[in-house]
Amino acid sequence: MRLATRIVVLVALGSAVQPAAGQQVPALRIENFYPHHVPQGQTTLLTAVVTSREDVQGAEITPSDGMTVVDVRRLGGFQGNASWVEVRVQVAGTAAPGPRTLVLDVNGRRTAPVTLTIEDHAPRIADLRVRAGVPAGIDVDLAAIDAGSDLGELPHVWFTVACGGEPLRGVVRGRADGKEMGQSVVRATLPRPAATRDSCDLAVRVTDANGTDSNTLQTAVAVPASTQASWPHATAAVAAPEGGGNGDWIEFVSREERFTAVFPGPPTVTETPWLSQFGAVLPARVYAVAQGQGRYTITVVDYRLVERVQVEKARACPDGANTCQGIPDWGIGYWKNDVRGAIVYGVSKFLMRDAKVTEIIWNGIALVQGQALQLTNTADKSQTFVGVYMHDDRLVIVEATVPAAYPAPVAFTESIGWIDERGRAVRYQTMYVNMPDVPKPAPR
Repeated sequence: MRLATRIVVLVALGSAVQPAAGQQVPALRIENFYPHHVPQGQTTLLTAVVTSREDVQGAEITPSDGMTVVDVRRLGGFQGNASWVEVRVQVAGTAAPGPRTLVLDVNGRRTAPVTLTIEDHAPRIADLRVRAGVPAGIDVDLAAIDAGSDLGELPHVWFTVACGGEPLRGVVRGRADGKEMGQSVVRATLPRPAATRDSCDLAVRVTDANGTDSNTLQTAVAVPASTQASWPHATAAVAAPEGGGNGDWIEFVSREERFTAVFPGPPTVTETPWLSQFGAVLPARVYAVAQGQGRYTITVVDYRLVERVQVEKARACPDGANTCQGIPDWGIGYWKNDVRGAIVYGVSKFLMRDAKVTEIIWNGIALVQGQALQLTNTADKSQTFVGVYMHDDRLVIVEATVPAAYPAPVAFTESIGWIDERGRAVRYQTMYVNMPDVPKPAPR
């Protein structure tokens, strides 16, 4: 049924479940959905999780101009009060770009609205190729058409690799080279899971700076069977300064990663993948300076992307498989728990080293909470000082290793500072705890 000011598509999916007399009906919400951006002139399949197991009867997009809801259907459910829903949306080529609201009709009750953004273009990819002879991981090249010129130099490359066991899903930063007339070649190195067969199924897409998805390409990749995962080496994102640290301490500012720090010279920057506690591959950067016998690094992991990765992973789980689907309190696919536990998980990496932990304490920098630890390395008795923090959904690991007789490198480890999107220094009114469903304190 189509009205002048809205679109409603009703699809009967079975009998409704009515609450008992006097029972309070919980608020309905769309817990997650993807993609958040849909392009003009295309039909897009939206996948959502709604906090109900009742019949989904329709979907409404407001304003409705240029939008057609083609169909709506409820899929399998979770353990708990949640269900998958698919909404197929057709966007006219003349639809005005900008935000719309999406609401689901669940047995006559409306979910809280979520924002869906219409984009005037989307990247397109083609000619997926796998480079042979790579010692670790899977190297891919693909052609990208970027009509809006907003793909950027380091676009996100989303992937799924299935080699006979549990698929590995995640996102890494690629590199766009040879831009000309809105076209470029995107290169990326992907990790792969242990292979129980001699080929892997690979699916790849990219997103532009606005978060708009490209189409998805698929191919088969020949690999040697192995019980071990193949993890790529870190790749340079910025050329290393000649000579490394020169003893002149400088303040380094990363507006993209929202931090400042004092390094003993300009840091080299490398890209590397990070495997989260719950199995999502996320993009990370390592900022490093070597000075004499000391090494100073800051690793930043982008957890802003973990929700989409884990929700997509959960969609592939068998119905009712709570061990991989999660529930809304934990995050679909456990994405909320991935963020909640990121600091502890980061600390755990150091506990696995061949070193003795001599101190592990709570710590905070400019009212952003974290943990600090100190280790004595077995091989040479050098000292490693570590701080692990979470700010703006980025895991920040500060690490300095110096010879045993050296003083604690507090000029580095305590120099970390936080900035906002404009590059302004930030200090909060109360303790900043980076967790889902926990309000962020206001800055001073």
